[in-house]
Amino acid sequence: MRGRLLCLFWTAALLTFPPSGCSCEAGTSADGGSGEGGGNGAADSGNGAGFQTGGNGGGSDNCLAEAELVYVLSYERQLYSFDPNLPGLQAYKLIGTLDCQSIGSPQSMSVDKNGIAYVFYDSGELFRVSTLDASCNPTTYVHPVPSAFNQLGMGFTATSPDAFDDQLFVVSPDFGLATIAFPSHEVSELGGLLGAAELTGGPDAKLFHFAADSASLSEVSVASLTTTPMHTFNGLQGTQAWAFSRYAGNFYMFTSAGVGFGSTCTIFDPVANAETERDADIGFTVVGAGQSICVPPPVPQ
Repeated sequence: MRGRLLCLFWTAALLTFPPSGCSCEAGTSADGGSGEGGGNGAADSGNGAGFQTGGNGGGSDNCLAEAELVYVLSYERQLYSFDPNLPGLQAYKLIGTLDCQSIGSPQSMSVDKNGIAYVFYDSGELFRVSTLDASCNPTTYVHPVPSAFNQLGMGFTATSPDAFDDQLFVVSPDFGLATIAFPSHEVSELGGLLGAAELTGGPDAKLFHFAADSASLSEVSVASLTTTPMHTFNGLQGTQAWAFSRYAGNFYMFTSAGVGFGSTCTIFDPVANAETERDADIGFTVVGAGQSICVPPPVPQ
């Protein structure tokens, strides 16, 4: 999910600078299920003190406690956990401030099955961040189309329904939909879906796309590289900072007028086809949001 702030935790996109989409997807895991996303792969900087890994089997019994929450990242580089079960601002808990060594600014975020956050900076760098203490390690990721200001939406989703295995999807206005493999961080471009947007997934192996310019939420078909419209949000068109996440089947959209304006969190319930303002002003500008495949799945209907 990149730095778009729709309390769906759209990973936030800051358009007060050159147009960008922040991603908060919440949901897909950058380790692709091979275990690297938790911190054992040689391509990353290794297991820092704040990094842990989950089990190797399938199902929630393998999930760490930190992998069962949503996370949001502020423009000021502060990482928060978000528990949708808690009321109001009690749901947001400050973890720490990122110390990633970069000349850029955080622009999108997603969280893998081991509760490790992957944060994309507009400089084109991808960092691996602990959700325990916000400590930061670089990765070997190379952005396919580097420029002075880079945009990326991100989201982990399960490789199949209820599997304890995940895949990181990304989307860029420069190269469309793609995947990032672990531990190599190799990018495989799939094409299609060009434009500034955010992604998120979940334990049901679905992938979702939020376009801030039209405030439209869609489900993505990876096979056909097409989207099926789900909902258009009232009053969110043209938002300047956005991100989103998904928890128990509901979408949490974080949106803001830009840097310096606290984000609003909006919940969208796809079963009732209803959007509700959860928090009018959370007190900081969200530029990234995400959750792992360990969050609760949608309630069976």
